[in-house]
Amino acid sequence: MAKAGPPRGKMWGRRNATSFPGNLHLIMVLRPTGFFQRTFTDIGFRFSQEDFLLKLPVVMLSSVSELLTYIDEKQLTPEFGGTLEYCHSEWVIFRTAIESFALMVKETAQLLQSFGMELAETQLPDETYSIEHILALRTSKYYQLKEDITAVTKEGKMLLCSLEEPEIEGLEQDQQQERSSDWETVHR
Repeated sequence: MAKAGPPRGKMWGRRNATSFPGNLHLIMVLRPTGFFQRTFTDIGFRFSQEDFLLKLPVVMLSSVSELLTYIDEKQLTPEFGGTLEYCHSEWVIFRTAIESFALMVKETAQLLQSFGMELAETQLPDETYSIEHILALRTSKYYQLKEDITAVTKEGKMLLCSLEEPEIEGLEQDQQQERSSDWETVHR
């Protein structure tokens, strides 16, 4: 006898949770303008609403201008009536660079942690020659780690500079706090 799998709603709920890792508060659907496309969207949406077991409000929008009542135009791209400049290829390049940087930071942090544990657990022998040898090895490793940290810091500064916009005198306080928070994250 075959085992029964999880109910379809639970599978869709799990899939939606991984697709949207943030907290969803509202789902907005922009209805197509063509008659047949709109009809198929309405029918398809009615039948698939059971898949959205998220218990979230769903708003059907008939035009792009309605979107501006929910989302600030500064957060929307021009095709949606907003002013946000967005280039997907640039975003992919930045995201790849940030992920690479995050991996580099993680690896460096792990090296530092293992070096610290190595220092803490090393018991010094009684002979002077052995102590000098261990000290020389640790010093060499220290300088290598210092070079790695310098490289990571330099990479972080370059990334941050490429993400920053030119300074504008009327920059809002929130944006400045966000930038200083980003800078602190790079330093950590």
